[in-house]
Amino acid sequence: MKGKPCLLVSLLVLVSSVSPLLAADLDSLCTTALREQNTSKIAQSLLGQKYKANTLESKPNELVLDWSGFDCLTFVETVYALELSAQSGLCTEQAYSHWLRNLRYRDPANTSYLGRLHYLTEWLLSAQSRGFLRPLTGSHCGNQPLNFLSSRASSDPSKQKFFQQTEAGLIELCYFTAGEEFPAMLAPGDLIAFRSGREGLDFNHVALVAEVKADRRIFFYHASSLNGRIERNVEDLSTYLKKSRLDLGVVFAKKLF
Repeated sequence: MKGKPCLLVSLLVLVSSVSPLLAADLDSLCTTALREQNTSKIAQSLLGQKYKANTLESKPNELVLDWSGFDCLTFVETVYALELSAQSGLCTEQAYSHWLRNLRYRDPANTSYLGRLHYLTEWLLSAQSRGFLRPLTGSHCGNQPLNFLSSRASSDPSKQKFFQQTEAGLIELCYFTAGEEFPAMLAPGDLIAFRSGREGLDFNHVALVAEVKADRRIFFYHASSLNGRIERNVEDLSTYLKKSRLDLGVVFAKKLF
C-alpha cells in the first residue's frame, strides 16, 4: 500500500452522544441504505468523506459514532452496519449501533478497550462465526508470530498478558499474491484484507470490492490515508499489490448477508 498504512490494530472506537448534524448524516445514509440495500451503493454514498486516523482511540471504552471521518476499518464497518440495519427494516441510531457492536466486539455488550477485536484476523473470524463473512484464503503463509500489540503494552503488564494470550490463540489466514488468480466467486461488497509485511502485524489495510471486470480485474473502495479520503481506487488490485512495498498479498472474505 502506498503511503502510511491504515495499521488496523491501532484503530477502533465511536461516541455515545450524537449532535443534530451527526444524526442528520446518519439519516441521509440510512435513506440510501433503506432504498438500495446494496453494499456498493452505500459505499458510494461515502465517497469523498475525509480519512481520519485512529478514529477508535479517542474514547477507548465507549461505542463512538464519529461521522467526521473514517479510517479503513471504520469505513467498512459503517457500510456493513448500515446494510444490516436496512435489511432488518429499521435503520436508526439504535439499530446501527446494534450491528456495529456485533461487528466490532467479542461480546456486543462489552464495549471496553479489551473487548474490541483489535487484530483483523480475530475480527474476520468473529464475523465468520456470526454468519456475516466467509474468509477466502490463499496458499501463501508467512508463519509470522503476532506481537504488534503486546510489544507496545509493556507499561501495562495485565494488558500485555491479555494481548499475548490473544496473539498466541490466533490462527494465520494465508493469502493470495498479486500474480495469482483470485477467487472467481468475488462480487461487489466482498471484503479485501491486505496482508502486512510488517513484523508482528497481521494486516495493514482493508477495503471493499467495488467491481469485478469481465477480465477478472478487481477494483475497490477504501479509506485512503495517502489521498485523505474515501475513494474508488484507480488501479486494479493486482496492479496496486505489485507496486506496494508494505503488503504481501490479500485475503478475501465473502459477504453472506
